[in-house]
Amino acid sequence: MTCHYTFKVDGNVITGKVSAEMNGTESESEITEGKIEGDTITFAWTFDNTVKMVYTGKVNGDEIKFSRQPGRYATEEAVATRVK
Repeated sequence: MTCHYTFKVDGNVITGKVSAEMNGTESESEITEGKIEGDTITFAWTFDNTVKMVYTGKVNGDEIKFSRQPGRYATEEAVATRVK
């Protein structure tokens, strides 16, 4: 799965969008349940209107190291890198 995140931060609340593609299926979703506390970020979004993706990550410079729970499937690790 390839994802592009657009985050909007207002205080400790995170909103924005996720554009994703997996095996030819494209999806765009609003970020929900978003918050940031210190260097920890948490949020959710729904892939293809069917699978809720729940993320927890640690921000370090221009990277976020995520642990993501895609629905009832196994937890996955991912790294997001800021595009400048």
